[in-house]
Amino acid sequence: MNNMNTVNRMRLDEVVSWFSIRGYKSTANYFMSLINDDCTTLYRNAYWIDTNTVRRHLGYPTDRLFQELECDVMTWMPSEA
Repeated sequence: MNNMNTVNRMRLDEVVSWFSIRGYKSTANYFMSLINDDCTTLYRNAYWIDTNTVRRHLGYPTDRLFQELECDVMTWMPSEA
């Protein structure tokens, strides 16, 4: 999952902050614990998390909480290589 061009990603610090501000401290801590996991990538001084990891943690089908998160945090979409 290290290829930034093939995986949808969200900026990890924004994901952590988003959950923390809304009172989901355990969820914020969980995502922060993934900083050195295979689902994250360091790129240009920021950590990015695989969007599918976030979606799976929140549960399928994509619910309102994930949609709100997706609107509020920076997302990196795949580009053509």
